[in-house]
Amino acid sequence: CIAGMAVVGAGLLVAAHATTLWQVCLGYGLGVGFGVGLAYVPAVGAVQRWFTARRGMASGFAVAGIGVGTLAAPLIAVVLIEAADWRFAYLALALGVLVLGGGAAHFITSPEPGPAAGPALPGFTVGEALSGRTFWILYLATLVLAFGIFIPFVHAVPHALDRGFSLVEANALIPLVGVGSTVGRFVLAPVADRIGRKLCLSLLYAGMGAMLAAWMLVGPFWHLAAVAGVFGLCYGGFVALAPSVTVDLFGLRSVGAIIGLLYSSVGIGTLFGPPLAGLAYDELGSYEWPFFAVAVCAVAAACAIAFIPPAKRSRPG
Repeated sequence: CIAGMAVVGAGLLVAAHATTLWQVCLGYGLGVGFGVGLAYVPAVGAVQRWFTARRGMASGFAVAGIGVGTLAAPLIAVVLIEAADWRFAYLALALGVLVLGGGAAHFITSPEPGPAAGPALPGFTVGEALSGRTFWILYLATLVLAFGIFIPFVHAVPHALDRGFSLVEANALIPLVGVGSTVGRFVLAPVADRIGRKLCLSLLYAGMGAMLAAWMLVGPFWHLAAVAGVFGLCYGGFVALAPSVTVDLFGLRSVGAIIGLLYSSVGIGTLFGPPLAGLAYDELGSYEWPFFAVAVCAVAAACAIAFIPPAKRSRPG
């Protein structure tokens, strides 16, 4: 976690001293993105080891920090830019990451095996997880979902403008997704602990698919705003529950490594999903086909999650 915070801080410092756009992309895009990956997976993995009975709620509360940060950071950046300039904003954010983020990361630990923490952690090794079909069903379902769920973050504003809404209305959609996401992490994770985390995750996959389809069908702006909020709610629940469901399937033994491998599917979907949607729009002149296509894929992924088999170790020979 500390290394991840250091890489994020370094990426922001590179962006602050950039003289060309590609240097900003290198520092912010690659540096911050890589650093977040280094910090996020170990932090989420540590949470899974500390909590058992209400692991979903604990995970939801932990990752809610990302939702709050997503809402707060742009506002802080605007204040910093108005107070000085964009370079000062990057420098101030880098300092905050290194001091606050690095300090918090220092206190993230995993429980030691023993009387207080229980016996040695049970579960699958990475090799055992990769050798079974359960991991790959989960991986493919998450990959298919990831191709679609980040499309609204990129294309919601131009789609709203195409529909004739004002720039103010269009720009309000992403904050609404962010608010819904933050609420979902707090509210839905505790519910999942009661009704079953795998069932709840499947319902959230289906919910995101339904909202992606509804995005193309709504009329007045308040309908679109409601869809954005519900989509964010489902997205936040997904972010909160995915690590806990992974632990439910594969145990705690190699939880950090398995979650990291699983989240590579999210990275692939994020990288290719929005550009492909943009390409489809350029070719077809409409967002309907890409939105409906990923909606169907999300529902298919929901079915895969609902019926995913328990993980089993492969028998030698």
